[in-house]
Amino acid sequence: MSNPCIAVDISMESSHMLGFYDSNKKVTAKPQVIPHTLSGFNVLLNLFNKIKKETNIEPIIVFEYTGVYHKTLQLFLDDNNIQYYMIHPTKSSKHRQNKDNPIKTDSLDCINLAEMYYENNMGIFYKKSDLYQNLKELDTYYQSNKEMLQELEVTLCEKLAIIYPLYKAICSDILSENSLKFLFKFPHPKYFTNYDKDHFIEWHMNNCHHSYNYSLNQYNKILDYTNSIYSGCKEHSIIVQSMMDTIFLIVNLLDIQQNVINKLIELASNDKNFKIICSIPNIGKLTAARLIAEYGEISRFSTPEKMNKYAGINPCINQSGKFDGKHISISKNGNSILREILFLAVRSMIKKDSKAFSIRDFYLKKKAQPRVHPKVALVATMNKFNRTIYSLCKKGTLYDPSQL
Repeated sequence: MSNPCIAVDISMESSHMLGFYDSNKKVTAKPQVIPHTLSGFNVLLNLFNKIKKETNIEPIIVFEYTGVYHKTLQLFLDDNNIQYYMIHPTKSSKHRQNKDNPIKTDSLDCINLAEMYYENNMGIFYKKSDLYQNLKELDTYYQSNKEMLQELEVTLCEKLAIIYPLYKAICSDILSENSLKFLFKFPHPKYFTNYDKDHFIEWHMNNCHHSYNYSLNQYNKILDYTNSIYSGCKEHSIIVQSMMDTIFLIVNLLDIQQNVINKLIELASNDKNFKIICSIPNIGKLTAARLIAEYGEISRFSTPEKMNKYAGINPCINQSGKFDGKHISISKNGNSILREILFLAVRSMIKKDSKAFSIRDFYLKKKAQPRVHPKVALVATMNKFNRTIYSLCKKGTLYDPSQL
């Protein structure tokens, strides 16, 4: 690289920028601090136009991918049709550490980014289309909601352990619709025991949509349960109100999550690989949509090994002397959300009732090898599943176990 560039070291509310005319690292001026405001970005635009006027070449903007703080700058550059290149933070950190004096300051970080640009050592930058960008943002939203639901479920279980000890004796799925309706209606055993039998059956039939006989059996089951337990708080305790508030949050978050799921699937169905991934046994529409959201455009990967590396399931190799250091662990340097999706998908595919015979057979064969831990076999199967996705999408064919 020899063309001019502007290196931008991004922070939370402001950034340092430094312009370079050429590979000799001739700078335009001292580093400048610009706030992440319209006026601040206009200062960057003025520097861009100044370099363009003096060199007759449009400089490229170089900055680190931060996950959040770079978003405003990125959109500003897109809106003004300015070319840019994002560098992964681990890549720039490694480049800085390889120096004789790896000092880190905001000004020196600009020089570090410019050096990577001129040495052509920036790594691969993939600019997502609107489809994949929207899918990625939706899946991030889904993952965030999922984690909040898990936290709320833990909170609910803690309240239930006090109010309804051994609650799973009458309901194994605490977050099921009927379970939440029951707990919100009867947040303490006293509320249930004081409720009329016929009124409960009528309520259960109308709200849980079951027959009279089923509702009667449920009443008797719950009555036996409530008579056998001893609640850890009174019916007017603040713990009861706290549990009701938790249920209210869960119900609303479940509704939001369902809308996110619907949008994810609807948007992912526009990708040509959606039907292909859905054709793999035990892979539902949501899993397929999430895989596409995290992978992006699968055709951008030239080999299945690069897909594995992107997911962070490529093996670490640390060789020393007679110790080959192969296959001791995976790198985990890639997309952690994608890695979780692959793990959950494979775990579903290796069950006894799974129809993904080739995947399951691979797992069983791997696990049967001497000194192979089940977790090692599972990770190897994730690798196999990833390769299956790559092969099918590259060929544009649906899943056929006889061809794998």
